[in-house]
Amino acid sequence: MRFYYISILSIVLLAVIYLIGTVLLVWLGKWLRKRWKHPWVAVTPLFLLLYLGPVAEEFWIAWNFGQLCKGRNGVRLGILHKDAG
Repeated sequence: MRFYYISILSIVLLAVIYLIGTVLLVWLGKWLRKRWKHPWVAVTPLFLLLYLGPVAEEFWIAWNFGQLCKGRNGVRLGILHKDAG
């Protein structure tokens, strides 16, 4: 996986997303347990989306950027100018 480089910022952001999402989904599961017989039916797919969604998005963006930067079609940053003469 040469196209994806792990950084401290991405780890911290994922940890924050996971912490907030887990707290909210645990609260939702407890709330549903009082009203519904099988709350895990609703909460389990949400947990899968919470944990797989951000990672899949990171990989998708990194892979697309890697495809854009291959070979001679890479991203070029430069200034075009014309001579006055």
